Amino acid sequence: MFEYPRFLVKDTDQFNSYNFPMIEDDIEGINAGTAHFPGTYKQEMLISFMKYNSMNENWVEANPLLAAAISSGTLPLANIGSLFSCSENNIDFREQMAEYLQNKLT
Repeated sequence: MFEYPRFLVKDTDQFNSYNFPMIEDDIEGINAGTAHFPGTYKQEMLISFMKYNSMNENWVEANPLLAAAISSGTLPLANIGSLFSCSENNIDFREQMAEYLQNKLT
């Protein structure tokens, strides 16, 4: 079955969080849901999973409880993951969004 993209990101678009207000709520939910986990590779693991649907093996070994939480589907990662998927052809957009997330995820 054909699946329509959730977001339309053009090749020339720049990331601006103002255009995607739903991710602010998701970031709050992610931060709340991961607050009790150690910070070791936390941002890297979250961004990698949302961007590539995978995490570095060394990070997983260093923070296995967080890796399990990320993989469990209980954190609100879908919107951001979908936005990464819809921007596959726009490297600048993806890098800008990853940098934004790096600054917002705690």
